Amino acid sequence: MVRLICDYYQVHNGNVEVGCNGKEALYRIFTPTFAPSPRDAHFDLLIATRAVIASTTIHWSSRWVKGHQDDDPTCKLDAWARLNIAMDMKAKEHWEHHHMGARHLQHRVQGEPWTLWIGHTKICRDVRAQILDHVRGTEAQKWWLTHKQFSERMEAGTALKCLKRSCQHWVVKHTSGSCGLG
Repeated sequence: MVRLICDYYQVHNGNVEVGCNGKEALYRIFTPTFAPSPRDAHFDLLIATRAVIASTTIHWSSRWVKGHQDDDPTCKLDAWARLNIAMDMKAKEHWEHHHMGARHLQHRVQGEPWTLWIGHTKICRDVRAQILDHVRGTEAQKWWLTHKQFSERMEAGTALKCLKRSCQHWVVKHTSGSCGLG
């Protein structure tokens, strides 16, 4: 939203302070020496946020806000605490509306460089493990056993591990529909 406002009103300098009750999230977003990995939780959001920040000419800073301050009725809440509580409430509403119901929404996030989907599921973390599980995981093993390609004594995943690296790559490409022909 900040980038869009800056673009629309042609804002080229200024300051934005981001408050968050997640110390680790702030570290991963605002520490220039931190190198995100596809194994990181919420890798898509991490990369997208860093890309949006890098695409602006304004100065960004962060502030850690202690979470759940409203659990203590005697606690004096400052503006940051009240905003954090309001965002927690919005997050809970969103969760109940989209995740507790039958529909599970996944979106492309502005600023993320690429997305990886397996079927209708967006892969947001531990990309390598997710792909390998899809290729040689439980569902794949059931399919191979049903089609009598492997005996029950020999798991499909074990058989795939025994293949040469080049054959493993072919199986992954074939499974994903990325096998070039002619």
